[in-house]
Amino acid sequence: MPKFEYDLSEILESENIAELLTDTDRNAVSQRVKKWYDHDVTDREEWMTAHKEGLNLAAMIKTEKSTPWPGCANMQYPLLATASINFGSTAISSMITNGRLVAVEPVGNAEEQAQGGAPPMGGQPGVQPPPPPLGNAGGNGQPSGVQPQTGQPQTPPFTRSDLADKLEIHLNYQLTKQIPGYLPEMRRMLHTLPAANMVHKKVYWNAELNLPASDLLLPQECVVPKDGRPGEPLRRWTHIREMYRNEIQGRINSGRYLEGDAIKAVLEDEDKELFTVLEQHNWLDLDGDGFEEPYICTIHEESGELLQILPRFAEAHIEYADEEGEEEKEGDENEEFETVETDEKKGPEKGKKIVGIDAVNHLVTYVMLPALDGSYLGMGFGSLGTALNAGIDTALNQILDAETLAILAGKTGFTAKGVFRKKGDQKVK
Repeated sequence: MPKFEYDLSEILESENIAELLTDTDRNAVSQRVKKWYDHDVTDREEWMTAHKEGLNLAAMIKTEKSTPWPGCANMQYPLLATASINFGSTAISSMITNGRLVAVEPVGNAEEQAQGGAPPMGGQPGVQPPPPPLGNAGGNGQPSGVQPQTGQPQTPPFTRSDLADKLEIHLNYQLTKQIPGYLPEMRRMLHTLPAANMVHKKVYWNAELNLPASDLLLPQECVVPKDGRPGEPLRRWTHIREMYRNEIQGRINSGRYLEGDAIKAVLEDEDKELFTVLEQHNWLDLDGDGFEEPYICTIHEESGELLQILPRFAEAHIEYADEEGEEEKEGDENEEFETVETDEKKGPEKGKKIVGIDAVNHLVTYVMLPALDGSYLGMGFGSLGTALNAGIDTALNQILDAETLAILAGKTGFTAKGVFRKKGDQKVK
């Protein structure tokens, strides 16, 4: 892979970093994305086979069966289906209490919790400060709740418990009102998780809707490395997106995607309705300093053409080493990624060595049970109960087939032994 040497300031200012790259560098990035995607797909093939088998059993999907004879019994016992439904129903009722998904509890002792502070998120629904009490204070002629010096309303002190209550209201408002379809997808996730063993949620800011978003990704839509460290953000994962022609063309027209000759030819194919796009969250060294930075690289799977590169970090997320070797973080570590604003624009510090970048992580993984081999891929009813469900199905079908043979042989006691000795039709009175 060639060495990139692009300016980090230009990278952070660009709306699509792919526009800065030469054709050779774009091909190199695209090949690296496809290489790691194919590696992760191959690495999890055995796990995906067990995953699909568990999902088929839970969904009661029958396969053709011709043993011991065509038309034999092919019953399926709903073991995994019942377990998944019971888990999902119990979990969703436990998670949502009185219409609330989030509960915020203040941390600290009683003295720390009584410390006052300014109310957060002013103007948000349900978090307005209470009005000052009415009445005269007496003596100074000012009503109580009014500052004597300015005559402005005086905001009463807020305890940590008050702030926790207001934060709880705001978070529940975001999840239930602002994020489209959050509750239906949560129910779907909890019913799917036992049989699927592992599912994911992609949490991000939807620029088209100007709202926070949370998308449920099943294993067939999200490829993660098997050797990832459980409990830590992944250094690489790929979202397999099926997009309509208008979705891709709209992003090209708005400048979010590059329009190359390959993607232009693909979109002209009127026989295709959906197009597969690989969105990989990874690390690349685009500035050539030897330290990789976190990016989101999007390519078209069939043509391999690079469509978009976005950074997963801001200037405030960069940690530098000072002259004495100590770590120094650019900006205020309490600043949020979306609200990094300064009066005077300051680019990344040149000449200093980067020792760390606090990457924005968009993936949340839900695992039914941790894998016994320590891999990132989880376990669940789909992997643990498949053999048991298959054994129950086999025993049940053998009993039914045996009864069928007994009936045909006249050994059930319902007919006499001599009834089937004569050829032709037999009348039973």
